Amino acid sequence: MSNHKLAKAVADMGFYEFRRQLEYKCELYGSQLTVVDRWFPSSKTCSRCGTVKESLSLSERVFNCEHCNFSCDRDLNAALNLAMAVSSTVTACGLDSAGVTRLRQE
Repeated sequence: MSNHKLAKAVADMGFYEFRRQLEYKCELYGSQLTVVDRWFPSSKTCSRCGTVKESLSLSERVFNCEHCNFSCDRDLNAALNLAMAVSSTVTACGLDSAGVTRLRQE
């Protein structure tokens, strides 16, 4: 794993296999797999007001929004954003092709 390019290729293949298995299992059980864009800023987006921070270092473990003064654990904030991204793509009739929309959390 000292060769960084080889390590990245191995890691990418592991995630490919994981996703392939998820797709297979979802098809087998009639479930739906929703994949959010790889570059979706889930950690940098405020889950309350939707403001996106320009920069957020990995050492910052608490997300603080300067716009609405919301404070939350960074990972929990990202999880809330991903949950809202997925729930906004599903409608009563199936998938909405309008993309990810911002939902206000009350």
